[in-house]
Amino acid sequence: MGESKPKISQVEMTHIGHEHAHTIAALAEDEDEPQTPYQLGWKTILALLTLSMGNVCAALSNTTNTTIKFQIATLAKSPADAALASWIANGNFLVVLALGPIFGSLSDRLGKKWFLVGGALIGIIGSVVSGSAHKITTVIGGNILTGIANAGCIVSISCIQEIMPNKLRPWAMGVSQAMASAFVVLGTFIAAAFVRENIGGAGGWRWAYYFNGIIYAVTAISIAVTYFPPTPKLGRHHVLKEIVSGVDYIGILVMAGSFASLIIALTWGGNTYAWSSKEVIATLVVGGIGLLLFGLYEAFVVTEGILDHRLFATMNFPILLFVCTIDGMLLLGVNVLFSQEIFDIFSENAVRIAVILSPYLITSTFGSFLVQLIHRSHGSRNFRQARMGLRIFNPLWSRHCCDNYYTK
Repeated sequence: MGESKPKISQVEMTHIGHEHAHTIAALAEDEDEPQTPYQLGWKTILALLTLSMGNVCAALSNTTNTTIKFQIATLAKSPADAALASWIANGNFLVVLALGPIFGSLSDRLGKKWFLVGGALIGIIGSVVSGSAHKITTVIGGNILTGIANAGCIVSISCIQEIMPNKLRPWAMGVSQAMASAFVVLGTFIAAAFVRENIGGAGGWRWAYYFNGIIYAVTAISIAVTYFPPTPKLGRHHVLKEIVSGVDYIGILVMAGSFASLIIALTWGGNTYAWSSKEVIATLVVGGIGLLLFGLYEAFVVTEGILDHRLFATMNFPILLFVCTIDGMLLLGVNVLFSQEIFDIFSENAVRIAVILSPYLITSTFGSFLVQLIHRSHGSRNFRQARMGLRIFNPLWSRHCCDNYYTK
């Protein structure tokens, strides 16, 4: 408890002149976090905003593919190319899935800043590659690079929690999620406008990727000049070889390979092959067995792997994992299934698709602040219950609306 706080440029000991700032400062002083080197001030708030841009990059790149994927399909020159189109989004997802745990583990020990900046720089390259592509495979390659970028950018979520006192973390995460949602709304309509006006030719989708590249560039520069964290304690007494070898590569490989097998099966089923074909059944079985082996490996072979056993000392972490799983299913449903349903049922116009998607996107923006208010006012338990109720209600209501449309 007596350890002196490290001095970094982000620490501010200045007095804040207005009443609202005094309230925030009082909350921070009351927080039982004597080891934190951070104090609230304009530099920390600026770092919060720039770090939130990392979350923006990851969210925006996914939404871009949702809006323009039907225009990109025009690059397909054969049925085989058309079958590959699903890997534009899936390639991004699998790379984030595989590299996210690696970057998270290494950044805790080596420092998070350059994973963020480096990821954003790779995002610029990936966006340019996708935007200038003349083949589906090149677009997929660009999105794989974007997946590497996003695996680095999502480290920003833990950075935000590190620089904020516990009592203010719900508000900080609310700001971050609201920024991401706001940029998603903006990016959705900008991408749709590019398509409608055919900006740059080829259906207008190229500039949607170039716009993402601009956001990645702004993020890289802003984080580089505003975020100066202290040296991480976890890596101070270890050499680089020990740090790199301590990552759970086997668990990550088995998990990512299993999900890849399942995605291949779901992509092939009913399209390339019949659901009853040996190819689809084999990939489903391999994926299922792989996930089972992953669970057994993490439970009985390693203790500090992806699923570090210390995180399961209480039920809090498993409950949060379950909530995040439901949240991810909803995100997948909106980004992939719902957008496809809009295209098939309502409209092929990119702007119209953006308009129909907007109620979910806009409410996500304002809902980020609402759920943090519930969290602060009623505690995390009621917050989780309310969130789960909404997550269950929304898909049921969507199904009801679609059923009514088909029966008319």
